[in-house]
Amino acid sequence: MSALPISIESAAAKYADHGLFVFPVDAPKKRPLTQHGHRDASDDVEVVAAMFRDAVSMHGACVGIGVDAGRSGLVIIDPDKPEAEQALADRVGEGVLRDGGLSAKTGRGRHYYYAAPDGVNLRPIVALCGIPGLDVRAGSSWAILPPSSHASGATYEWESRDLAGLLARFSELVKPCPQGIITMLQEHGADYSNPADALRDDDGRTRIPEGQRNATLWRIGREARRWGADETAVTALINATNADQCVGKLDAREIKQIIDSVMTNATDPGAIIPADAIGEGLATPKLRPLDVALMVATDPPPVPWIVEGLVARGMVTMIHGAPGLGKSMLALALASAVVRGVPFMNNPTSKGRVLYIDAENGEGEAHRRIRGLGITVDSATNLDYREAVGVDLIPDEIELRNAAADSQPLLIIVDSLATLNRSDENESRDMTSTLQVLWRLAHETGAGVVVLHHDRKDKTAMRGSSAIEAVVQIIWHLTRDEQRGDTLLLRNMKCRPAALSKERWVDIRATATGLEVAQVMKPPTGEEAELWELVEDLLRDGKPRTNRQIAEALGKTNPSGSCPGNLSGLLKAKREAGYLVGHATGGVTLSQVGTDPLISPPRAGSQDQQGEAA
Repeated sequence: MSALPISIESAAAKYADHGLFVFPVDAPKKRPLTQHGHRDASDDVEVVAAMFRDAVSMHGACVGIGVDAGRSGLVIIDPDKPEAEQALADRVGEGVLRDGGLSAKTGRGRHYYYAAPDGVNLRPIVALCGIPGLDVRAGSSWAILPPSSHASGATYEWESRDLAGLLARFSELVKPCPQGIITMLQEHGADYSNPADALRDDDGRTRIPEGQRNATLWRIGREARRWGADETAVTALINATNADQCVGKLDAREIKQIIDSVMTNATDPGAIIPADAIGEGLATPKLRPLDVALMVATDPPPVPWIVEGLVARGMVTMIHGAPGLGKSMLALALASAVVRGVPFMNNPTSKGRVLYIDAENGEGEAHRRIRGLGITVDSATNLDYREAVGVDLIPDEIELRNAAADSQPLLIIVDSLATLNRSDENESRDMTSTLQVLWRLAHETGAGVVVLHHDRKDKTAMRGSSAIEAVVQIIWHLTRDEQRGDTLLLRNMKCRPAALSKERWVDIRATATGLEVAQVMKPPTGEEAELWELVEDLLRDGKPRTNRQIAEALGKTNPSGSCPGNLSGLLKAKREAGYLVGHATGGVTLSQVGTDPLISPPRAGSQDQQGEAA
């Protein structure tokens, strides 16, 4: 182990410089931190440096280095317990394993690294030649490289190698795969069988009804991947299950879509289930210990906001309100801000691609609204807008996953839950299953998912089971402000990753010239509102006036002739909010406050003052 501290980012870049395809992972959890797992691995040093810099910034000390075995030209032998290593040594000879080749200590065993041999069908293997605990990372599989952290608290380390020296000479140090191991790989390949029988129901006659076929076949394929099945085995299993168990077999086109989705999005075989877990009923530990000492000693990772305080990556955000109130227009304005990377309602915004799933408005209305968003032709490529016709979230989860995989969005907007859910929204179990489709989508893609939903008839809370609120991480309620009919109140009801955000008042309207969405100052009420209307009428002539002159013109002066406190306080608040412009004479006039960049055309009354050009 090197005496010099070498960062994960630096080590990853050096591995890439030797032609290894690497990608960031949550090393203790053995989970990729990229959208498509090991398929996003790269050997481009600059790309790798950027990937790891972003990953460390977002996830902190848990970030480790994953290596795509197949594209890196490696075979990695993984005996994860002493008995497995001894069985390997008995087959190939103790000296073969100790002849100076590359080996790394893991949390509970070793990884032996060799150059991939020619003429051998390489793929991930669980229990090589039937030896429990002896696995192979090759082909479409991956492993974790030193100096990543292990869940046990240990660190992956190269044996008898200084890390800095190894990183300088890695390509020279990888030896050809020993003949004994090649023989074992060939023997195992000859005995490999289709895992379909093990994954089918015991009676062999269970039928998968229409409406559940796509989702069920996808889950079967995903489970096979977790057990190390390659594409050939997954294809055979899904085709066999479709033929034997589906009520009304799916056609070849649909089957291909399912297989492609499984191979692209399902759990990577790098996290394959160990053979000794068979029969225990546990694929992965269900009670995973967390490193409390590390949590106490380090700062938690920052919330990965897409729009600060409103929408976060990898989480589900719900905006609910009464029908016709403007939820869709608010969501479109949000999409436009993310597409262009401009502030949204005075909040910093990350720029990225948006996938908008619209089951509410139809093509004509979508065209009219999109035309008014203020998106340029160049930035329009960042908005992937799809009309959902007859989509049901649970059975059509695969199509939704495929759309996300194709689009690779930063933000996904689902409009709306009511039209994309065929389950009973008042049933807790049904809605938990439905919302978990969106939770999985957010979790596995890393995108923020915003789902629009309707209120109950009394407009006091969202419609449906309380399970909806339990699954969603961030909730916003859009209501009409009772004191001012043309202003909407956006209130944060739940925010699991951070403190609740402040209330926001919003004006939303569609006009002939475009979509207008502006965050406005909290509207005055009662006597204050009436007083401000009088001030606005007075100052519309553009003539500067002092507080005293305003009070005199309105007949509101004190007995001493000065401006009363309530009027003075109102004028001060409006001036600080940008509604009034001061002059050298001490007087004020009305200002045309700059609006949110999503507004077209600008108008007075908005707090947002940063345009896209700024």
